[in-house]
Amino acid sequence: DKDFKQLWSRNFENSENLRCRNVNGRIVVYNNNTLYYIDEKTGKDIVDPFTVASVIKVRPLSNGDVIIFTTDKSKFIQYLDSKGKVKWTSSTKYNPTSINTLEVGNGKIFVNYYTELSEEDSYITVYSKDGEEVATTIPQN
Repeated sequence: DKDFKQLWSRNFENSENLRCRNVNGRIVVYNNNTLYYIDEKTGKDIVDPFTVASVIKVRPLSNGDVIIFTTDKSKFIQYLDSKGKVKWTSSTKYNPTSINTLEVGNGKIFVNYYTELSEEDSYITVYSKDGEEVATTIPQN
């Protein structure tokens, strides 16, 4: 709490890849291909934990929904609602592990890739809030 008193605790096995974010009273935790939505006041699961593909990044949104980016090209971006239901999935033709940055804003998803691990060879793909690829910038070398 605000006085630094522990309200609850949770243990996660094999948590070397654990990632978590707090969004509007909901803690979104990714650990070993499992996604948890946890109530920050009680520590209880809001929905049953569920399995997702190997995750690169998790981007919780202010409305409680979550966008996850995976290493699976066919399920590269998945949009999950606040109950954990997949609303849409989008694929990519690029190597997901070549991602430099991922940003969500203004109703769009921006993915910056490095093709040869140099800034000159980077490009950006923009997706709509519904997962449609809107545009891709191509290196001009």
